[in-house]
Amino acid sequence: MVKFQQWMAAVVSVVGLSAPVWLLYHSGDAGFAPVAALFSGWAFTQRRIITGGALDQPSLHKELFVLCFSLVVLCPPIAFVRWINGRSPRIVRRLFAMASLIILVHPLSILTLFTWDIYRYIYHMGFTPKRLTALVVVIAGYLMMAVFAAWVCGLKLRQPNKSVDPFHFSQCGRRVKRGSRSPMGVASSDF
Repeated sequence: MVKFQQWMAAVVSVVGLSAPVWLLYHSGDAGFAPVAALFSGWAFTQRRIITGGALDQPSLHKELFVLCFSLVVLCPPIAFVRWINGRSPRIVRRLFAMASLIILVHPLSILTLFTWDIYRYIYHMGFTPKRLTALVVVIAGYLMMAVFAAWVCGLKLRQPNKSVDPFHFSQCGRRVKRGSRSPMGVASSDF
């Protein structure tokens, strides 16, 4: 029964990760065009910066919209696959974590294009409060992507403090049974 559950988890995971990739493949400009533009170097050429809200042109608003679209399309299936593979063997979890990280290259490339265009816009036009807000959004986007990628891989960002009391150094690093006496003569139930 356990083997069947693991196989079902693997099949659901493959379908869960391939469905959003298929959707992005058929999405035109929102699909793999930003990834190709980033890796081919076309994104770093001298191209116009359009700041209007028109979605039929390559503008800052469109880049932000496509970033949000790709996060909405990709992150829930990736989170679902991580949840499905929670009790799978370690190699299966690592395999799907690597596949998820490869899929996360898409929103990361859009965020990088957005960052580059905002940098160029600020360089040519100067600082304003809204442009500073855009930089804060970009930094927050990178931090959220890093935290999500760490969560997908199963990394723990913070270890809990295991000491009982920071003022009793004799107890640091070892467990004291409830009701027993510490070397300082204080019962552990007093803490």
